[in-house]
Amino acid sequence: MGGDGALEQSSSSSCANSLSSDPGASPSTSLLSDPQHDQQYVAPPLLPLLSSPGGKPVPFIPVLDEHFQTWFKKDSLWQLKTFRDTFDGSDLRAHKEEGVLRSILRQIFHRPVHRIKATDVDPAVTHCVDFGTGGLSGIGGLTAYNLQGRGVRVIIASGMHRETAELYDLHKVQSEERWSDAFRPRLVKTE
Repeated sequence: MGGDGALEQSSSSSCANSLSSDPGASPSTSLLSDPQHDQQYVAPPLLPLLSSPGGKPVPFIPVLDEHFQTWFKKDSLWQLKTFRDTFDGSDLRAHKEEGVLRSILRQIFHRPVHRIKATDVDPAVTHCVDFGTGGLSGIGGLTAYNLQGRGVRVIIASGMHRETAELYDLHKVQSEERWSDAFRPRLVKTE
């Protein structure tokens, strides 16, 4: 990796050690104390994020090293019940040899998305909620398109549009038509 927006860091760097021992330390001081600081890049807008008090040191995963579980141990990523691989639709909990995080990063950066397999849901599923930041232009619309006709309603939670009302009012929840029921063969009475 490299470039203006990338953060490169070896697992044995003193920067990682100083941040793990004192999360409140100034990131600029920690970065400058690293002997490899001239080979690492941190975009200036990231410095305030790195030094924000409380919670995780950053809202993203800058490096996979031995300190990863220290910072992200209670992250909701480890608490998931079902998390599907976008490539083949398999459950990511089964990827024990690779790990959940490494599998997610591999999916994002190296593999194509097979939407049909990724949205192959149980026939009993009636609703999916998309919490992505894309709103109506995000991946939820594509998911809704792939689930069209299966009786699964996709609710896009981000943004303000008419579908978000379904998240807050039980009486406004709608269901989708299942094409196998709507277009099944029927007996027609003729005269």
